[in-house]
Amino acid sequence: MIVLGGSSDQPQESMGAFQEFPQVEAARLFSKYAARISSLERVPFFVEKAVRSSIYSPSGVSYLDIPGELVTSSINSSQIEQPPKHQAPPKPAASRESLGEFFNLLKQSKKPLVIVGKGCSYGFAEEELKKFIEQYNLPFLATPMGKGTLDDRHPLSVGAARSTALKDADCIILLGARLNWMLHFGKPPRFDPDVKIVQIDTDTNELHNNVQSALAIQADLNTVLKQLNENETKWKYDAATQWWNLLRKKLAANKQRSDRFLGAMDWIGNLTITVTISILGSILLVIRVIGKRLRIVHNFSWRRNRRMVIQLLSISVFYIIIWVPIIVCFLMVLYAPNPIVLNLSVSYLNYYQYICMLLYPLICLTGLKEAQKPLKQQFYRWAMFRTNNNRIQPTGT
Repeated sequence: MIVLGGSSDQPQESMGAFQEFPQVEAARLFSKYAARISSLERVPFFVEKAVRSSIYSPSGVSYLDIPGELVTSSINSSQIEQPPKHQAPPKPAASRESLGEFFNLLKQSKKPLVIVGKGCSYGFAEEELKKFIEQYNLPFLATPMGKGTLDDRHPLSVGAARSTALKDADCIILLGARLNWMLHFGKPPRFDPDVKIVQIDTDTNELHNNVQSALAIQADLNTVLKQLNENETKWKYDAATQWWNLLRKKLAANKQRSDRFLGAMDWIGNLTITVTISILGSILLVIRVIGKRLRIVHNFSWRRNRRMVIQLLSISVFYIIIWVPIIVCFLMVLYAPNPIVLNLSVSYLNYYQYICMLLYPLICLTGLKEAQKPLKQQFYRWAMFRTNNNRIQPTGT
């Protein structure tokens, strides 16, 4: 990333000019390279260095400050310095000795774990990383900054069993990941005290940081992973080991616990609360109407209110009839799974609630005096039509 900013004219420094602030000094704390362009002739020089600094390992942000007078000034193109185009960042590979030591540590490990960090994303190593994980059948998890490099739904992902994987692993391979606070600095009790750390990173400042690594390789991640994938070894971590069985068991338990928690929250938020609010609201309205009845003298007004009370009670009772079976079945599926109840809930009750909701307007209409007469007439017409069709008509000869 290249950040461009503006500041006061250079001849007006220390005069209280507009935007007079030590922007370069302030940006230097948060960027890899920060500079103020001194003249138009040197603009290409500063731009090239900012781009090169931002993409060369370790990559980072570059900040360029542009004085105000340069924005409005001009120069002949022949006076501009033209630096050579920067080359692509070097991609150092791992030595043969380092690769041999890597495979020795991996084969000796009984509980290996791969941690994917943001370095894999910065190094565009997604494809080689996927090949490496699948070729050697290794469990992996991603740091927050490494998310998206590999799909968390990958069959070899153990992110849902993160605590168990970190605590019990005896060999951890860090691919562009740092042992900072996100990984508890690699210290016990989150990590095994005797765990062997294998680091592959482009930044030498991260090697052996916080924990002494058994093997540290300073190289381009995409290049090293390609070397590992092209290695002639036929070794592959067995999927039937106790380590894989433990991780799968923990994954299943955590998934079940998570599904149960989310299901309970869904039951409380979408079912229990809505039903309770509907019932309480209806009861409060009924109480309010009854309270008015005690203050009303004319029977005509009470008859109108009584009709409304009956409508509210009908809707509330109907609402309870709809949702109570759904809530009961949902709880049974959540805490006492049963194939019959599950099939009933999925096949019928999910649609039952929507069909019943269509009947709410009919309940309200039947409680209105203005609608009762047309409905009765329509019913009588339908009954007469059915009766006439069922009569035996004489036939002529």
